[in-house]
Amino acid sequence: MNATQDWIAAAQEIMELMASNIPEIKFIDLWAEQVFTPEDEYPFPTPAAFLEFNVNNIDDVGENVQDLNTHITVYLLYLPTGDTHQGSTGNGDLELFGGLLRDIYRLFQGQGGENFSQAIRISLKREKAAPYEWVYSQTFSCLIRDYGAVKEFIDQEIGDATSIVKGRIPSIALDNMYDPG
Repeated sequence: MNATQDWIAAAQEIMELMASNIPEIKFIDLWAEQVFTPEDEYPFPTPAAFLEFNVNNIDDVGENVQDLNTHITVYLLYLPTGDTHQGSTGNGDLELFGGLLRDIYRLFQGQGGENFSQAIRISLKREKAAPYEWVYSQTFSCLIRDYGAVKEFIDQEIGDATSIVKGRIPSIALDNMYDPG
């Protein structure tokens, strides 16, 4: 894990892992229910993957640091070419689509990263989509230690951060109030 992490850093790391390890996925973004209103979405290539982050429990560990017990759902959108329709053997599209689901599973199951702990798959299901789309989701559970609220300090040499001011010794006023002089 990384001391500057939060869930945004985890999302960026996961997107980069998917892009570099599963090049067949042509588009990766955060989930915004893009498949429900495709006419309102900008065009994107498929197969596409979308990530959704949900925190089901937060444990405060102090010093503005929290452990987020996180469910990361990866939605895979695939547009079949037609060889899985009635009477077909389904070999071409099913093999490619199933292979992508397996690749996502293999990439994250039991694996962790700089910004998230070991991920464990807890769900695999078909999602509601248009009749011509295949959308399946896999949800992984992991821990993200969120340092997002920790105050940042700038590292400096002691000589750069301090200065000595010469002057007289401060005096104490009669009313017992500090008088820097």
